[in-house]
Amino acid sequence: MDISRGGNSNSNSNNSINTISKSTIFPFPSRVEGFLECCVVNVITEICGYDKNTASVIFESKCLSNFTFMDDVNQILFESLQSQKISLQIETETLKRNSLPNIERCNVIMISSCSSFMRIYESLADNVLTQHSSPLLIILYDYYQFKFLNEIFSTLWRANIYKVNALLLNDDNTGVLVMSFFPFSGLQCNNTRPVLINQFINKSFIRPIQLFFPKKMRNLHQCPIRISTSNNSEPYIFAKKLSDENYELQGREIKLLHGLSEALNFSIMFTYIGREGVLLENGTAEGAYKTLLDGQSDIAIADMWLKANRLKFIDATDSYITSTIIFVIPPGAELTSFQKYFQPLDAYTWMFLLIIIALAFITIKTVKGLSIEIQEFLFGKNVQDPYLNVLVAVVGLSQPVLPRKNFARFMLMMFLLFCLVMRSLYQGSLYRFLQTNMRNKEVQSIDEMIERDYKFYLVPSILDLFEGQPRIYERKIVMPLEQRTLLFKKSLDPSFDGVFPRSLTGVMYSNQLNYNTSVYLICKEKFMTFSIVIYTRKGFFLLNALNDKIAQLQTAGLIDYWHSQIFDQRYLNIKESQEPKPTELHHLSGCFWLLIIGCTTGLVSFVCEILYAKIFARSPSSSKQK
Repeated sequence: MDISRGGNSNSNSNNSINTISKSTIFPFPSRVEGFLECCVVNVITEICGYDKNTASVIFESKCLSNFTFMDDVNQILFESLQSQKISLQIETETLKRNSLPNIERCNVIMISSCSSFMRIYESLADNVLTQHSSPLLIILYDYYQFKFLNEIFSTLWRANIYKVNALLLNDDNTGVLVMSFFPFSGLQCNNTRPVLINQFINKSFIRPIQLFFPKKMRNLHQCPIRISTSNNSEPYIFAKKLSDENYELQGREIKLLHGLSEALNFSIMFTYIGREGVLLENGTAEGAYKTLLDGQSDIAIADMWLKANRLKFIDATDSYITSTIIFVIPPGAELTSFQKYFQPLDAYTWMFLLIIIALAFITIKTVKGLSIEIQEFLFGKNVQDPYLNVLVAVVGLSQPVLPRKNFARFMLMMFLLFCLVMRSLYQGSLYRFLQTNMRNKEVQSIDEMIERDYKFYLVPSILDLFEGQPRIYERKIVMPLEQRTLLFKKSLDPSFDGVFPRSLTGVMYSNQLNYNTSVYLICKEKFMTFSIVIYTRKGFFLLNALNDKIAQLQTAGLIDYWHSQIFDQRYLNIKESQEPKPTELHHLSGCFWLLIIGCTTGLVSFVCEILYAKIFARSPSSSKQK
């Protein structure tokens, strides 16, 4: 039954106690007079009402027939609702498991004995009690049940429930004791001994009510936390050999782990160092993930991606860094010596050169159809094959016969000068190209990989990432984890027709280690970005504390700093490639302008010669000579 603010009631579902009407719960307006009831009302209104706005009052269904007990419940509910601060829900152990809404709330369990608590605890839905941020308040009506409080606390702690207080009258019924437990203290780990943390006397708490639920996960007093990690996740985690022949784990994740250990003051106990393993959709697990499911470790840390299917079986911290996933691709095939002859000039330059030579041949062909006088005027006397003379000028040989007219000489001079410049640039650039190991372009995008029918080599743990990519998934090849390193080296072979998805950080680190031998190439198109998290066993008590400290380390910039230490900064200052580049058309614009200006000047000279010839022919002196 839900009882909203102001005393309104509405039937919720089959989980409601429909046999209790409003008149039964509130037979008459009452005023809380008992110390225990007054204390409970104070906590519900001031703590639960301020923080969660919703509280569940839980008791055994058989207590419905206990008029004294129900009268106390009536008083608590009535006074709590008068504050207009909170909504209340009445629940019993008869609720079906997992039937309650998964929301955070303040849970108030009213019991008369330890066995009563056990029956309620065993029958309630898991999500009612196991949320770390949901406080739990246990009301004991009998002071002599205090001796069972340690057992109750132990039961809750085994389920990772620690935000819990117990209220009970003191031995002379003059006040209320507030008891709790501190699982980590300087004397003992996993300690559930009841400790007095506050008292309610004269209708007020001795200590501030804001400290009603103490922070228990700020200092673990060097109690051990079991860690499982990977031994093959370089550069995130790797074993470094020390001078005494021992090995020490180092890397970004290890620095983060030590940072959290110092912040929360827990000791690190490695219970598993091996393969990272996998956690599949059906719950099948290997490696570090399996240790979490089996309860052999509390935390699994490596370069672990956040994946939704894993959260059904284990928990994860907030993301502390992101990882970009790219494809490692094979390099382009090396150019042959013959192909290198065409590299000094780009395609547009070659095209313009061919156009100029073609125009020269077309001009010769046109002039060949004219009179002998015109041919001799343009080509010179006794020139039998002007086509060959064009090719002779291109390759830089001497001209056996030169034209006599200024126009023809000027045109020939400009063409020879143009060919000289082009030939010199080509020869100088060709010399450099022949000395390099230039390659054809590698693939530039995922679409190009599909067009070339590349195979995608995937490990089992990431198959689910590609199920929504049918073009990639149908070309997948699943490779065993133990063969991953061997197959990965095939990406250095230009004839290899496959690609490998990997984190950008991992590829950059591998290239740094093998800088002078082999470098892996990556596709320019990024595949996706993942959040990196720490996984914990389900319901781990330290999860919220870990999130708080991770946020602090991020704000301080320490995680980014540890990440930057993966790389030697000298390898990140990538210099511009010193390999020769093809001479492009705009580089040779001056040479083409020289040719154009020369041809224009030659045309002007041609016009001048014609005009001069006509003027000379009309003069008297020329007539006398004739």
